[in-house]
Amino acid sequence: MSEADWVSFCGYPFTAAREAAEVFAMKRVIGGLVFSTGAAELVWSWTNGCGAGDLDWLCEALYRTSRGRWFLEVSGGARTRAARRTGDGYVGGSVLEPLSDREALEWLERKAADVDVVRRFFPLEDA
Repeated sequence: MSEADWVSFCGYPFTAAREAAEVFAMKRVIGGLVFSTGAAELVWSWTNGCGAGDLDWLCEALYRTSRGRWFLEVSGGARTRAARRTGDGYVGGSVLEPLSDREALEWLERKAADVDVVRRFFPLEDA
């Protein structure tokens, strides 16, 4: 599936979101490895349908590095797992979470990713 076939990324037009990801790349060192949304391939994204200003808004984006490592970028409002504590409460935030191959496949299955996208990375059998 080409980028032109993607409809949206967490509710935004895919091409605009990809351009923004390159400019505002999130980078984190986790376990001695650098994970960067700007350098990795965006594979699939999911949102819970809440608006970006909502306290419950949650967006997850699955990435794959050029070395084949998987990670999630999780962004969300103050009542989500992406929230961070401030002095007197919580605010929305973003985190990166490394995934194993198995965890990436399970995430794609749970988020109803396009079959052709899943087949690009994992062997699948017909039932």
